[in-house]
Amino acid sequence: MKKWTTELLLLSVVIIWGINYTANKYGVSQLSPTVFNAVRFTVTAPILLVLTWLVEHSVRIRKRDLWLLSLVSIVGIALYQTLFSASVEYTSATNASLLIAMSPIFSCIFSPLAKQEKFLWKQQAGSLIAFLGAAIVLLSGHHTEDMYPHAMVGDIFGFLASVSWGWYPVLTTPLLRQYSSLRIIAWTSLMGAVFLLVLIWVTGQPITFQLPALTYVSLLYSILFVTMYGLVIWYQGVGKVGTTKAMLYMYLVPVVAAVFAASVNHEPIHFGQVLGGILIVLGITYVKGGHDAIMRGIRHRRRSSAIERDPRHEEM
Repeated sequence: MKKWTTELLLLSVVIIWGINYTANKYGVSQLSPTVFNAVRFTVTAPILLVLTWLVEHSVRIRKRDLWLLSLVSIVGIALYQTLFSASVEYTSATNASLLIAMSPIFSCIFSPLAKQEKFLWKQQAGSLIAFLGAAIVLLSGHHTEDMYPHAMVGDIFGFLASVSWGWYPVLTTPLLRQYSSLRIIAWTSLMGAVFLLVLIWVTGQPITFQLPALTYVSLLYSILFVTMYGLVIWYQGVGKVGTTKAMLYMYLVPVVAAVFAASVNHEPIHFGQVLGGILIVLGITYVKGGHDAIMRGIRHRRRSSAIERDPRHEEM
């Protein structure tokens, strides 16, 4: 696959994910966020497992990894996806997308705590800049009260979704050393669906299929494009162009979300949202700079260690 083709596919994923902030609203207007995502992943998981088997000829997971896979499923599927849907239900697509875009900040906060990376003050400074941007976005929420009377609730859900999505890659890192991203996505989708169905049963939430056409369109969009196409193409693209460059595309998601919401739902875009969004992107960029410096240092030490262990090096 040519490089420009990969980048075009990544751009298509960004557009799909940006539109989803509005499309998801039509789903959760008739179904609770829990039920919406339970149906979504109950349908998606078997298809992803079959796709994994066709590509890798195996879907096996070691027993010792099941507990971590369960935790990843709870955080990345059951918790994050429910919070995401709750956020877009109660607040504007612009606010939700800006707040959830902060997830790399939390990844860089959690990584040192999990002893996966070193603590750097540069990363924490970037975090503070992004948090300032988030505060401005939250304070500008009063502009959306006419359309979304519970906007602050949605903003809080969006912030919590960002925390859980930032925690997700930290939890997934040990699994990625053993399995492909496709296999992890397939299994977490299945286990996440099971957790959501259990939650629905415990809380007694009704599941109905007598729904408006737009709700079904929202579900199909989420299943086919956001999850199956989006996740598979995204992780393939990351493997081709690298995480750092792929993150540049992620910065476009809030832009697409805001423009599409303004065009379709006539959601206004306010100065506070623009200013907050700029600060969030600056903060993430600063954090990513620190993260990339760490990774370069790790790769340099690994190369140095490999050279020192090389017998040919000793003979020189």
